[in-house]
Amino acid sequence: MQRLLMDSSLPTLFLYPLLNAEAKQWWYHVQLRENENTNEARRLERNNIRSMLETLREACRHNGYLIILDQESAVDPRWILYATRHHYWSGYGADTSLFVQALKLCRVPLFYYSQVSTEISEQLRSALEG
Repeated sequence: MQRLLMDSSLPTLFLYPLLNAEAKQWWYHVQLRENENTNEARRLERNNIRSMLETLREACRHNGYLIILDQESAVDPRWILYATRHHYWSGYGADTSLFVQALKLCRVPLFYYSQVSTEISEQLRSALEG
């Protein structure tokens, strides 16, 4: 099953601004810019964008899925992306993360942990491994 990420127009039109903004928010990149080291900051941001884009592609190719952990009890809910059987990303701020917004845009399946039963999560895991 191919998702929107395989459409060649999507990355340039929608994903790049999201991934670029996400990369510019990283504390080290902000610090480099404050110290007037913009070339190094931009180089690291481009590397970060490439890495996030490759992770998005892996998630689409290997039927990855995104889980947002119990939003009701957390101030800044945690998210986990299972891109492949051996590769996952995690972070905080599921509602504010631009990377999570990019995943949603690419139609990566999204599950809220508080709504997923143990049986369903086991089925997801076995489907990803199979």
